[in-house]
Amino acid sequence: MASTMNTTRRAALVCISLLEIFLFGGMQFGWFALVFILKQEDLFKYLCVPSGDSNSTGVNSQNEDCFRQDERFNLIFSVGNAVLTVGTVVNGKLFLSFGIKRIRMLYISMAVGGILFFAFASPDNPWLLLPGEIMVGMTGVSLLVSNFIQVPFLLPKGSSIYIGLLNGCYDSSVLTFMLVKKLYEGGIDKQFSFIGLAILLIVISGVCTLLHPSREPHTTNTNNSVSKDDSIKDDDVNGCQEVVQTTPDPSSEIKSVGDILRHPLFISHVVWISIVMLKYIYFLGSANRMMTQLLRDESRVSYFSDVMTFTMIGSLLSSFIAGYTIHAMEKPFTGSMRMVIPLAMTSCLAIFLSALAFVPEPPVLYVDFIVLTFLRSFMYTTNMDFIRVAFPLKYTSMIFGLVMAISGILTITQYGLFDWAEKYDEATIDVNVFLLCLSIVSLAHPIVVFYREKSKSSCI
Repeated sequence: MASTMNTTRRAALVCISLLEIFLFGGMQFGWFALVFILKQEDLFKYLCVPSGDSNSTGVNSQNEDCFRQDERFNLIFSVGNAVLTVGTVVNGKLFLSFGIKRIRMLYISMAVGGILFFAFASPDNPWLLLPGEIMVGMTGVSLLVSNFIQVPFLLPKGSSIYIGLLNGCYDSSVLTFMLVKKLYEGGIDKQFSFIGLAILLIVISGVCTLLHPSREPHTTNTNNSVSKDDSIKDDDVNGCQEVVQTTPDPSSEIKSVGDILRHPLFISHVVWISIVMLKYIYFLGSANRMMTQLLRDESRVSYFSDVMTFTMIGSLLSSFIAGYTIHAMEKPFTGSMRMVIPLAMTSCLAIFLSALAFVPEPPVLYVDFIVLTFLRSFMYTTNMDFIRVAFPLKYTSMIFGLVMAISGILTITQYGLFDWAEKYDEATIDVNVFLLCLSIVSLAHPIVVFYREKSKSSCI
């Protein structure tokens, strides 16, 4: 497929696709920066209640307890994240049925609407936040998946590095809401910032869509895109003898998506991504509340919110490292075996971040943000590459959508964890213990992959 597009256009597509995701891919994850603005504009302020202890309050007032306000913002973020991950299943079907270019244009229009909902959200219309979060989030992940499907297969070398950078840009797009926050603090109404953002989205994503090839990669280069080692085989179930005797085309090995859904490796991967993502999403959703309780100062909360955002922008570096790590594994290992070390590293980062929760000191926040950035980079880069390596190319968008949808439904439990953390005095510690235990359990997946590949190679 690489030969069907000239080098200049291919380079332009790589660059503008990275810029597109850098600005718009995951901007909804900058929610904590937007919440700072929304609190200043008194959205859901009526949920705050008087408090007699001025040292245990939120950032809104020294004499108010605004936990319910924080809870409402967290609920919007949780529901929005769950819906967008479920929506990835729809994306996969739409891409297969109608083509990537057409569906991209549909989602670009949706994103413009979502951004305008953010622009005009007010104390009188706070409900606009939820559809805005859903529409912007679904568009971001749709743009990400469309680039993930098309661009790596145009690159003769370095596709894993591109995927790493793509994920780094997705993570770094938290900068978008941070810029809105900075402009707001400088006296610029958020409405003007969001309207300008919508115009920029139309221009950049429109050009990127025009540069995308018209044909899907699996329709032009199926046999060469995935090696015989890189997809789940029915032979794994039938025994070693058939693995040796038959080497069918990977696209013919899977009769339906249902065959993959029932495969133990798919189930193991869904459990893994759900656990790691739960830790990541819970940290993001509870970050504002955690910093408020720990720092007890509005100016310091704002400062550490900025630090968190700018640290996450560094995911361009951490994602490059994640992509290069996977790329380096291609030399000594083949098939899914090359994913074992990246999977294990991701689980260890989740364990480390969970352990840091037991050290509630302001300086530790810097370490939290760095580990969070690496966790996010390894999580999404490894997830994407594992799907690309372990499953037939034809089903990439569907499998990615199903993995993200199932994990998204499971990670909505982070709202329950947020509520649990406020039930009694030691509840926060119990929640952190629970997340630490889950993070340790996630190590089971790379072990499963290792022994599966080891068993298969020993048969041969």
